Amino acid sequence: MRDPARNVWTEYEPAAAGSELYVDRSDALSDPDVEDLLPAALSLWPKGAAWGSPDGQAIDEGSNWAKLTRALLAPVAELYRLAFEESKEWFVLSLRERLVDWEREYGLPSDCARPDQSYETRFYTLLNKIRSTGTITPQDFVRLAHFAGFRIKIEERFGFRCGYSRCGGQHFVGSPSQEGYWVVHVYDLRREYFRVGKSRVGRDPLFEIVGIQELICLFEAVEPAPFKAVFRYAKDALPTYGTWPHEWQSAPWGFYDV
Repeated sequence: MRDPARNVWTEYEPAAAGSELYVDRSDALSDPDVEDLLPAALSLWPKGAAWGSPDGQAIDEGSNWAKLTRALLAPVAELYRLAFEESKEWFVLSLRERLVDWEREYGLPSDCARPDQSYETRFYTLLNKIRSTGTITPQDFVRLAHFAGFRIKIEERFGFRCGYSRCGGQHFVGSPSQEGYWVVHVYDLRREYFRVGKSRVGRDPLFEIVGIQELICLFEAVEPAPFKAVFRYAKDALPTYGTWPHEWQSAPWGFYDV
């Protein structure tokens, strides 16, 4: 509902519980232990004294038959573990080793990509590419920026209308075409850290601040046709050093205000 004095501001609101489609698929066979599988495996052997089970007794877990069964189970347990780890690569939220394949599928890296990107930056780029599907409303864009590590608010400006708007309010005087612009107020940039188990020594920096250029490029790729984003940012949101090489300053980031 349009207010006669104020513009419409949109800030991040968490989505409904369960909207992040990540399901923990681990079970007893995702990382099996040989000792846990041993009783079931021993029951598969034929019955009889020759098989270590005279008179239908259970096979002694310290017997040679049990030792042989453990040796046979070890590669099976490893196969199950590796198969489960491989299945994680089918879902982007649990992705670890197949990032290159996912990037190829989604046409990445794009023209916006920085040279020598860290693994975390590439992962964020892929995740945002997937999440940007169906991005239409200002709240969709605010959430997209939030998931990309940026804290923003979107201001929808309205022109002054005689008989409706209030003097001294936020409505502007000027061309009606200005209502086709969203003013994106940026308050914080994304910070990336070296993470044990994911980052790699010699490839990923210990700490990095991702510049606003990445947010601009992200919006430019998915913003709806009737609107255009204009970026304004708080002084604290800008790092004191350049995060992109000079030769990349002409990348297609779209229209923005500095």
